Amino acid sequence: MEFLYAFLGLVPILFALVVMLFFKWPAKFALPAALIICAIFTLTVWKLQFTDVLAYIASGILNSIDVLLTIVGAILVMNTLKQRTDRISQLKFPDHHE
Repeated sequence: MEFLYAFLGLVPILFALVVMLFFKWPAKFALPAALIICAIFTLTVWKLQFTDVLAYIASGILNSIDVLLTIVGAILVMNTLKQRTDRISQLKFPDHHE
């Protein structure tokens, strides 16, 4: 029975991978479909309450915002450093040989 639960837990992930890789679905369609499959399994197989499922979905969205902000911040720092080093390398410093 545990193998069945483990397999059912992997089904949404495998679904998203298969439809994106082999059927060329964009992620904006594949991932919400995988979320719906996951919610259906959670409600029917594991018998969680609907409000709990909604709370876990909201928690996942908030966690993903945190990760996205971290990635955007890293890209911003990288671009700032690129611009700074390019400007510094373009400066002409006088030679002070005394």
